[in-house]
Amino acid sequence: MPSPIEASWLIPITPFFGGIFIGILLLSFNRTMNRLSKPVAFILISCIAMSAIISYLLLLNEFSEELLKDYSINFNPYIKSENLHLDLIVDKTTSIVFSVISTISLFGMIAYHFFMYRKPNYFIFFILFSIISSSLLGISMTGFANITIHQFLA
Repeated sequence: MPSPIEASWLIPITPFFGGIFIGILLLSFNRTMNRLSKPVAFILISCIAMSAIISYLLLLNEFSEELLKDYSINFNPYIKSENLHLDLIVDKTTSIVFSVISTISLFGMIAYHFFMYRKPNYFIFFILFSIISSSLLGISMTGFANITIHQFLA
């Protein structure tokens, strides 16, 4: 079984692909999806719950031993540019932010499931909520957000 630091890239990806998958299904089968509100909510909540579980495991692992993982993506072969790359950093601060954002997203989705059940545009709200929480998790991995959080906490 891989360590949580090796599976940390799944934290922002899981809610994103869950939201995109349900969005494509909603566009394809609009009438059927409107009748399947509980399974759709279950799928999106379980995607964010999986992200939260991985972030909690990562946080527990970070408190036992300090680890640093750097995912560097180089876009130079694909885009004709001199210096275009993306550095995604996972360290102790990132694992704390992952846990906070995924917990808030999970509780928000569960609360909105009970408040907005059977209301119009219920699925669109859940899809957008999942994609926005995934974007927040992804932004927290970038180096700029990490530096800003370090300055705020110091």
